Amino acid sequence: MTSKNNNNSLILKKFIIMYMLKHLHINILKVATALFLAVPSLANFQKDCYDLNEELIANVKKNLNEYEVIEDFLPIEECKVNKKGEIEELYLVNRRLDESVVKKVLSIKSIVKLTYFVNDQYGEAIYGKFPSMISQLPKLEDLTLKYNLQTFYEKGICPFTEKTIDPVCIVGKKLKTLTLDHIELDESMMSELNEVNLETLNIISGDTYYGKNKHYDYYIELKKLDGIIPNITLDGLTISDPIEHKYSGKCRWLNQSLKRNVKKYLRNHEDLRDFSPLRECKLNILGQIKEMYLISERNDQATIEKAISQKSLTKLTYVLDNNYYLRDPAVFNDFPSNLGKVSSKLEELTLKYNIQGFDKGLTMYYERKINPSLLDIKSENLKVLTLDHIEITDELVEKIGTTLKNLNKIIIISGEDYTGENHHQRNFNKFHDFQSKYKLKNLEELVIDNEVFVIEKAEE
Repeated sequence: MTSKNNNNSLILKKFIIMYMLKHLHINILKVATALFLAVPSLANFQKDCYDLNEELIANVKKNLNEYEVIEDFLPIEECKVNKKGEIEELYLVNRRLDESVVKKVLSIKSIVKLTYFVNDQYGEAIYGKFPSMISQLPKLEDLTLKYNLQTFYEKGICPFTEKTIDPVCIVGKKLKTLTLDHIELDESMMSELNEVNLETLNIISGDTYYGKNKHYDYYIELKKLDGIIPNITLDGLTISDPIEHKYSGKCRWLNQSLKRNVKKYLRNHEDLRDFSPLRECKLNILGQIKEMYLISERNDQATIEKAISQKSLTKLTYVLDNNYYLRDPAVFNDFPSNLGKVSSKLEELTLKYNIQGFDKGLTMYYERKINPSLLDIKSENLKVLTLDHIEITDELVEKIGTTLKNLNKIIIISGEDYTGENHHQRNFNKFHDFQSKYKLKNLEELVIDNEVFVIEKAEE
């Protein structure tokens, strides 16, 4: 009798242990899956990219200081090969690389698109230069030169200063697109920019040592290149206007209509050429407008709302440009009230607010609060919603969750408040239980600034 009871007891214990292990295994799998989804995707380098990455990592490792880890100093951000397996596109981060290694990389003849980033944060780059040999790359068409050095000045100001480089770097025979990110536009560089045969020039300005941003000074200088380089942007602002001769059909008619409306509202000393309300416009095969990128600037409400009422629209970006740093605020200082009545074919919608604030040498991009009713959009085809520097309120989140039920991607780009504090964490908190509450059946991704969250499929 005792033996039988002991056997029963053993069987019961085995059952309990097996049950616990089974469910523990399931929970471990769930945690592992969640962690896997949370880890950023790793670069899948191929052929020459793989070999180069291995060589550069070995070079970085020997230059690391105690307690530093290679994951914080990865030398390649992106790398792509052509059909022959040769490196065609490269994003090189020079932080702990030797001079000889950098020059070897910058002599790869097959490179067509190159981003060369000298990350000299706190002056720690071993080789912090931009060698002129870049100009000798025979196939180079797209070049980005980027520099990062944050210095410290009294009164708590930490300016991001610029780097002076040899202008010969930008003299490439096939170079079409040039981006200079925190590279000083001194007299010799401006002289070279007057001579090079570029199609597009993008400038991202930095600060003086004393914390003053150089945006306005560069704006004046770059205006002198208007007509020499077709496309020029400064910190995202279009300096030259290539659009006048770009459009055809209904896009051309719309652009002309918007320009005429802008002309009515020009203020003292303003030039019509400085305003490009229609930044992008595309037609479908029937000649109807299918994509539109519209900036408010000097257009009135009636003109804006008429422009976005195209019944064939599948993609709309609307920017409320209230940037009074360079000029006065927009004529119509709001978002269109007829967004809910736009095309039933609309698949992508972006609402963006642009205003800069300056305090103690710091630049801040504020957010704009909107009425949630703006998102009473009838289109059941809307798949992607982007809110760029739009204040995320509980009411707005609720409107998205209860009205835009067919979204498969939500993108949030955070701004700052008047103290300079970024709203990234606040926006994350607003959306942390979004899917569990609203259960959007098609939602796959939630992007908040540089963080991508993979959404589990909602249960039926």
